[in-house]
Amino acid sequence: MSRPMSADCHGVSSLLTDLILPCGMPVENAGKEFEPPHEQASAANFVKNSYNETEEPPVDKPDRPNTPNVVLHEDEDGHFEVVASGEEAIEKYNNRYKEKAHRIPARPDGKVELTHEMAHGVTGFAFPGWKKWYILCVVFLVQVSMNFNTSIYPNATALIPEDKDRFGGVSPQGARASQMIFLIAYAFGSELWAPWSEELGRWPVMQLSLFLVNITQIWCRFSQNYDSLLAARFFGGLCTAGGSVTLGMVADLYDSDDHQYAIAFIVLSSVIGTSIGPVIGGLMQGFMSDPVHCLNWIIWLMLIFGGFTQLVHALTVPETLSFILIDREARRRRKARQEQLNGTLSQNKKRGISFQSFEEFWLSLHPVYDYFSSKPERTPQPGDENIYGPIELKENRFSAKEVAKLWFRPFHMIATEPIVLFLSLLSGFSDALIFTFEMSFDYVFKDGWGFKPWAVGLAFITINVGYIIAFFSFFPTIMSQRRARRLDPDCLYPEVRLWWLLWLAPLEPIGLFGFAWCSYGEPQVHWIAPLIFAALIAIANYAIYMATIDYMVEAYGEYSASATGGNALARDLLAGISAMYAVPMYEKISPNLSYQWASTFLGFVSIVVIIPIYIFYWKGPQIRERSPFSLEILKRRREERLRAKGEMEDSEANQKPGEKSGASLA
Repeated sequence: MSRPMSADCHGVSSLLTDLILPCGMPVENAGKEFEPPHEQASAANFVKNSYNETEEPPVDKPDRPNTPNVVLHEDEDGHFEVVASGEEAIEKYNNRYKEKAHRIPARPDGKVELTHEMAHGVTGFAFPGWKKWYILCVVFLVQVSMNFNTSIYPNATALIPEDKDRFGGVSPQGARASQMIFLIAYAFGSELWAPWSEELGRWPVMQLSLFLVNITQIWCRFSQNYDSLLAARFFGGLCTAGGSVTLGMVADLYDSDDHQYAIAFIVLSSVIGTSIGPVIGGLMQGFMSDPVHCLNWIIWLMLIFGGFTQLVHALTVPETLSFILIDREARRRRKARQEQLNGTLSQNKKRGISFQSFEEFWLSLHPVYDYFSSKPERTPQPGDENIYGPIELKENRFSAKEVAKLWFRPFHMIATEPIVLFLSLLSGFSDALIFTFEMSFDYVFKDGWGFKPWAVGLAFITINVGYIIAFFSFFPTIMSQRRARRLDPDCLYPEVRLWWLLWLAPLEPIGLFGFAWCSYGEPQVHWIAPLIFAALIAIANYAIYMATIDYMVEAYGEYSASATGGNALARDLLAGISAMYAVPMYEKISPNLSYQWASTFLGFVSIVVIIPIYIFYWKGPQIRERSPFSLEILKRRREERLRAKGEMEDSEANQKPGEKSGASLA
């Protein structure tokens, strides 16, 4: 099972446990303490020509000074000029050079785009570790809240026919249509929200989504007929941003080599959200005698949870999208530079941020703003008056063509990319399986073992236990892969992200077959037996979701949002369809053994859908070679690594023993 490892990776595994590299060391500075004076001077002249700065170097050209505390520039005639003298001047010169060395020449209109390299310090990648994990914890809460709305509602569908004043005449099967329509709308809503989060920012899109979902909960509560309830559920699903935005926030904070722990954490929030709903809903059904009262409180609970989540997100989570943060930094630099030129720049303004968006203004009203907002990178510098952000310079940003292209891409990828299609079907089937369980548990455990509604709800704790076990089971694999990549970034193919799934995926059919033939009830089988097999299914379900998302993010790079969007589409769409067939299948598939043969049928289907995992693990590189998306990402990564390798070799060749950063020893 070493196929997805390149030939250069032989022997890496023996070094994994011994490999220790400093975390957080900038790659660009590794093994590089200084820049040679002639390179500095060239960069300085380049910056000067690009920005038309008024500052001129000294015109006199003295002989080479005999002091070590200078930075010198030698012209073609062999004369020297002092670029910086003294430790303080040298430090300022070096800081200025580091800032401007990566600047690109000005456009014909005189504007210069602020790039990631020039303003890396304000992006999500530069957030401290505690801040990243706090954001992930809030994202965890958001994801649980969104999926909680899907998982607790099946308890409400059983109560809808009991509210005869508002929903009189609705059959149990008709009531389940309100769950189906929510999930199907959820599937397409995730695709509609994702492109806007990449254009407008994660914060405003998530806030708008949470707000609209909460409004639809109020609509549900006060619906006076079933048609109104169906409309509210449809718009509630359509307004749910889903995992496409939350996973996008992970991509804002971590690069592809370091995101595995974060993805595992967010995936856990998604599956936990789909399994805690039945636990709470079952307890409410068990201890509330009035079904109408219980129905209303289920809806109120979704609203309370969603409102609390929105408030926490609004008050403490900053924007994470790099383009937005860089645009803000560009505006801040222009304004601060203009105030500097006008002589109106105060110390407070140097440290503050001008509010360029509602989010910034909103966060500024709270004391936590200083801790959670993006800080300015530095004081104004010459040339900042010409700095503009990437979004500011983007033309036709909201044209119909561009919007249609963004919206269509996830559907295009799921139709043309075999990896996206089959892994999305696998993930979708597993997700539908959990929702099928939510429908079948009530019948299997009530008829077989006489469980009350609250006991059926507690049975879902086993599912959560399986998810937690699967979550921690990925840690050894993630650690070994990270160590290998630190030794050699090209050592592992993206297919290695599927390795642990090869072992956990078979637990799905095993769990289904075991659950099926342990559904006889008392006295033949103890109730713990089907729950053990249910835990195996949960382990496989988590592994499928985690590994497929991780693999697609690594394989498709900047197009990963569209690839994972196809995954989300399949998961929610198939889950929505399952709401209509689950109960009839468990009731009528067989005259005598419906519970047994229903789960057995699902077990045979699971064998078919997990086969592509093994095909992609062994043949993934060849399949990706036919993908224009994957080839573009692969080409760009190779060019970046070759360029970085060349820069490192040049740096090592130019180093001289005893030289210090930015200074030439006379």
